[in-house]
Amino acid sequence: MFTRRIRKKGPTVKESREFVHGAESFPYQLIRTDRRSTAIQIDPVGQVIVRAPHRLSKAHLEKILSEKAQWIISKRQFVEEQSLSTRAEEWPVLGELLSVQKGQGSNFSTSVDAFHVPVSWTQEKVCDCLNSYSKKKALSYLPLAYERCLERAGTLYPDILSTKPYLRLRKMKRSWGNCRGKRITLNTELYKYAPHLIDYVIYHELAHLIHANHGKGFYALQALLYPNWKSAKRELHQASVQYTQLYYSSQPKAI
Repeated sequence: MFTRRIRKKGPTVKESREFVHGAESFPYQLIRTDRRSTAIQIDPVGQVIVRAPHRLSKAHLEKILSEKAQWIISKRQFVEEQSLSTRAEEWPVLGELLSVQKGQGSNFSTSVDAFHVPVSWTQEKVCDCLNSYSKKKALSYLPLAYERCLERAGTLYPDILSTKPYLRLRKMKRSWGNCRGKRITLNTELYKYAPHLIDYVIYHELAHLIHANHGKGFYALQALLYPNWKSAKRELHQASVQYTQLYYSSQPKAI
């Protein structure tokens, strides 16, 4: 009788590094796994991701990067230019894509279904202006959405209100929201997403007031507060992939 030896998988190790090639340099994320070969990827916003075996030495890795450096630099530049160009053609507001129209005016303005910017503005300035607009709107919209969800959650599970939670808003690169003790923090980038997805994130964090970890109790409470949380989670991830490619430089992790 033959027995099959099952090789245990090693841990996935991630770290941020920078590679210098002559006068040029670029940051990259190194992901070490049990893979046998090395792969270099440029993501939709120009981030360099290097996947390498655990056993690959630093010298060998730098040799590979040196050989591919010109391709990486030119590819990053092309992706970033394409992304910047696309970002200024439309902009997401509560899940709807509004057009960005350039005209002869001298100031930024909005209408029912469009943004209006001076034709003289660079793409970068347009994006900066639209990001500022989104954040300003988020600071007024998200507290109202939070209070509405909190009130409803309190009727379904009164113990949530007894925790007396309070809200903080800020832009975050790596999460849609978090719960620390009695404080719930929401990412202002959420204003770009559909209202029901914002509600999902809020209910998720409210459930953490009772259950700190993602155990059975947490998921039971989340299902009580937001029964369609599974489909909302998938939809939020799909939308974030699209918006990451077009509108900002990092994609918050799924919750």
